[in-house]
Amino acid sequence: MKKIFLLLLTGLGFFTSQFLLAQTVTVTGRVSDAGTNESLPGVAIIIKGSTIGTVTNGSGDYTLKVAPRQILVFTSLGFKAHEVVIGSSTVINVKLELANIMLEEAVVIGEFGIKRPSRAVGAATQTVKGIEIAESGRENFVNSLQGRIAGIQIQTSKTYN
Repeated sequence: MKKIFLLLLTGLGFFTSQFLLAQTVTVTGRVSDAGTNESLPGVAIIIKGSTIGTVTNGSGDYTLKVAPRQILVFTSLGFKAHEVVIGSSTVINVKLELANIMLEEAVVIGEFGIKRPSRAVGAATQTVKGIEIAESGRENFVNSLQGRIAGIQIQTSKTYN
């Protein structure tokens, strides 16, 4: 009797696992800029609430195995995060909108990857305010940083057309 019970339990476990695995689908698509319609490489696509995800390739394309009703979160630096609920479609194309945010304070990543606000760093720090750059009279932002912060080397390169 015990052997029959174990055999039935093993068979039930096998069929249940096959049923659960059969519910995943492969979702593909392309991520592009909503303003310019250009493809976006390097966009992170993560299943919400997990660590499973992928990154778009150089053409903005991606492929990911997901279960129905899971949520995909699309994030990229400079763009608003976008969430999509997986339905019956296997092709999901997403257009990300630019995030118009201004940087208020830099975070310094020190030894061992510890993140700290600039005011909590024990070493000497330097600050260049936006008004100083604007009043410098230089032709661009990069040139206005020259000589203002110790340890930063600014090198210009020429573009040939």
